Amino acid sequence: AIVETEPGTLLVATHGGGVQPFHDGRFFKALAASDDANGLPSRSWVRALVEQPGVGRWVGTDGDGLFLIDGGQTQQWKAEALGASSVHALMLDSLGRLWIGTNRGIVCREAGQFHILQRDHEGEATVFAFAEDDDGVIWAAGRKGLWRYTKGELQGMNQINGQPLAAVACLYKDKRGSFWLGLAGGRLLRRVNQRWVHYNATNGLPDYEWAGMVEDAKGDLWISAAQGVIRILRDSLDAVANGTAQKLSCQIFNRSDGMKSSTCRTGFGQVALRSTDGRLWFATIKGLVVV
Repeated sequence: AIVETEPGTLLVATHGGGVQPFHDGRFFKALAASDDANGLPSRSWVRALVEQPGVGRWVGTDGDGLFLIDGGQTQQWKAEALGASSVHALMLDSLGRLWIGTNRGIVCREAGQFHILQRDHEGEATVFAFAEDDDGVIWAAGRKGLWRYTKGELQGMNQINGQPLAAVACLYKDKRGSFWLGLAGGRLLRRVNQRWVHYNATNGLPDYEWAGMVEDAKGDLWISAAQGVIRILRDSLDAVANGTAQKLSCQIFNRSDGMKSSTCRTGFGQVALRSTDGRLWFATIKGLVVV
């Protein structure tokens, strides 16, 4: 997971190294690292991050639950509060609620209380990502498909327009109002003008395992995947959606383009980020890639 805390400074979740600040091309000492009962374990595997102004930084870990770091103070919540020990995704919505995706389902923290909204006791309902659309609906994506939370009710979804949602890897709402779902098999679903558009191999998409999405200043869509990073021109996405073209204009980036590893992190929240200076950041198994 990647979060920009201020222009030029990132917080990066690591596998075995906690949360590390990144500035001017360098990583710095892990945030609130400690091996006693009062801090984030120094060798923790962090899967999710989100900063809440005036409250602190929420940190989701693999096996150690959820942490809140506020300056020198650290609080921790484990399975007793969350119904699970691993946190894979975090999001703050427009109402200030904290959404927590665990290895067993969905938790919402509101007014200081944790509410378990969905729980799979077999541990097969891992939630990887959240997004809020323009109507205030909360969407959650995971190993068992898609959920939407609206008017106080959580609804599971198995398909959209006949497209199966057996596994949804990532979610994204772009600046122009489109809502995106990254599906298994290198497929994309896009909601635009209240209708869903399906993109797949017939439109030129590779059969990749999606990780995260972000758009650049021109509106082009960038998607990180287990096989590299792909850029799709916005004009081609619109042309296919409007029925005036069949093929997307795609460019694939991998080790031949300077990446130390083509394998981007999958199964995590916020693995693709556009920083305030317009640069795009992607999390890989060998560190950060910036465009």
